[in-house]
Amino acid sequence: MERLSESGEEESVLQNHAAYFVEFAETAEPYLTSGQRDSWLRKLEAEIDNIRMVLSHSLKCRIDPIFGIRLAGTLGWFWHLRGYLTEGRNWASSLMKLPEASERTRARAKVLFPAGGLAWSQGDYRIGNAILKESASIFKEVGDLRGLTDARGILAGGLASLGEYDKAQALCEDTVALLRQSGDRWGLAFILYWLGSIILVKTGDTKAVRVMFEEILALSKELQDSWLHAEALNHLGVVNGMQGDYEVAQSYFEASIAYHETTGDRWAIARSLSGFGEVMLRQGNYDGAKS
Repeated sequence: MERLSESGEEESVLQNHAAYFVEFAETAEPYLTSGQRDSWLRKLEAEIDNIRMVLSHSLKCRIDPIFGIRLAGTLGWFWHLRGYLTEGRNWASSLMKLPEASERTRARAKVLFPAGGLAWSQGDYRIGNAILKESASIFKEVGDLRGLTDARGILAGGLASLGEYDKAQALCEDTVALLRQSGDRWGLAFILYWLGSIILVKTGDTKAVRVMFEEILALSKELQDSWLHAEALNHLGVVNGMQGDYEVAQSYFEASIAYHETTGDRWAIARSLSGFGEVMLRQGNYDGAKS
């Protein structure tokens, strides 16, 4: 690197390096919400050191900061699914404050998504909600329905976490209508997941919620998306447990856990284990609940 610096080529090399990995991440991004998720997560994981280098150089302005802004936003789902909650949040939160990210562009909306979404994942609901509201607003302005769907889904979860169930439900219902018109099946499944979860907590209406989660299950099969399938099974496990169908609930939780263990999704495993334990307790199986 010293020789490159002396010859005036270092900046060009760093810019080309950054451009390559931003393009690589942007190629991977749509696959992170598809049945090909797992293989692309592994590909991104293999390049984590290069990714960190680009983000670091962007913050230090050794390269055009827009590279890091784009990269951190593009990796929103990667940060979450691989459990990089603190790291992903820190990168996105730092990069979103740069002057190059100040305009209301798609790049700003995208970097705001992990900054707010990962704040929600860590329980900082008010901070996360404020950031996600801006992200969703910009996505709507620029006509990015998938980005709008992602931001609204997590925002709805954040609103519900603060007890604002009516606002959360209305946000999801409005988005469901947009998605049914657009034909985005994965986005529809994602928002139905949030809508069903919110209604379940708000009203306990297991009958209505079962219909939603069964639709997600059907969509997951159409899309051949194992992660989405496991998420639907987890929530159907909750519904069946609430309805007293403990054996069915147990089988759903076990299937969900088995899949998520293959991907190392600790967040999802913890949720399914919690549901499994509750079903065990309801059956009086205290040893099973502990395990």
